[in-house]
Amino acid sequence: MMASTTEWDARKVNQVFEREDARRILDCPIANTHEDRIIWGQVSSGSYTTRSGHNWLINRSAVREVVSPLWKTLSKLKVLPEIRIFGWRLAKEALLVGSRVRAAYLGDGLCRMSQQGIETYLHAVRECPSVQEVVKESGIDVLLPQGSFNTSKDWLEIASGLLNEEQFTFLIVLYWNIWNRRNRWVHSNQLIPVRLVSEYTQIVMAGWLPENKDGEKETQWEL
Repeated sequence: MMASTTEWDARKVNQVFEREDARRILDCPIANTHEDRIIWGQVSSGSYTTRSGHNWLINRSAVREVVSPLWKTLSKLKVLPEIRIFGWRLAKEALLVGSRVRAAYLGDGLCRMSQQGIETYLHAVRECPSVQEVVKESGIDVLLPQGSFNTSKDWLEIASGLLNEEQFTFLIVLYWNIWNRRNRWVHSNQLIPVRLVSEYTQIVMAGWLPENKDGEKETQWEL
């Protein structure tokens, strides 16, 4: 651009660019420019006032939203990183369940495991009969929170408060295996037996739990 004008410096443009590119650039109009000025972003007028400054300081020192302890609990799980990530995605409702597929107009959204209704996050975690069967087989079902919940995060928050560290770790590993079982059925039409899901969860846990007095890994809890 020519200094203090709204015109291109044609000579420089032609020196830097190929002929066709230079022609297209020179054909582009340049909007009128204005001098920069300082804007106070806390009010719509952009002008600072002592009142707006005072309000900003008050809001800045206000109590922040309490962060759920669930995130810290998930981040400290002594499991494979991919299982921790799964737990986070489950709590964040970031898994590709049927309801999300339906919202994207890519399918009917039905639960492929039970064929009973739309596969929401809570359905995938609690309501699906196939999931309930695996959880019951594991024996941890008697410790899990009952009642109605709005999100899978709400349910996991209560569960993390009811279970001790090892039990909650077991729960996340169990659901990781349940989700893998679901995906194997949806994508490969292969159904892993319920008993094997529970047993494999114990195998995964055995690599992370402390040893007992006999030097063996503890894989059972008093549920």
